[in-house]
Amino acid sequence: MTTRTALLFTATAGFCVATLGAAGLQDVDTLMSWRTGAPTPRAFWPLVLVVVGLVTLIVSGVATRTKGTSAAGNARDVGDLHDEYDGLLALVAAKVDELLDDAPDLDREQMLHRLDAISERDFFALTSRHEEIAAVLGFTGYARVWDGVATAERYLARAWSLTTDGHQEAAVETLPVVQSRLAEARKSLSEV
Repeated sequence: MTTRTALLFTATAGFCVATLGAAGLQDVDTLMSWRTGAPTPRAFWPLVLVVVGLVTLIVSGVATRTKGTSAAGNARDVGDLHDEYDGLLALVAAKVDELLDDAPDLDREQMLHRLDAISERDFFALTSRHEEIAAVLGFTGYARVWDGVATAERYLARAWSLTTDGHQEAAVETLPVVQSRLAEARKSLSEV
């Protein structure tokens, strides 16, 4: 069990204990005994459960944040995510390379289908992890890598739009820009 899992389990247990204690405080007579200054054992234990549960919840929540248990907090995770992100960049680049090679033989619908597949499946897998990769690379590293990724994504969308509008030759001319921006993103990633 990782530290993060243990802390999250502790926070959940704290929440459950506090909830059990609060359920014991629902009795009006129990609450009234505290107001009159004559606590009864019925009132004491639910209050102890609430306090212990809330303290456990707060302490484990703070520990989770300060422990650095995000993806950036574990060196093994950093390397794994770095390699995985590079693999996703390489996959998208390979799909764009294939499309560029096949483009002269594709009709408009086939070209749109291939562009959709790259945008909606491969590029989505890449861009949907942006928060995770930002945590791993830090803001400066993320900005350097994301510059190439975002530009490549825009040019891929432009190729799709041009193809939709019937300008397939112009769309094919934008694909080398997508390739170069993905190459720059991979280079930036390797330097971070």
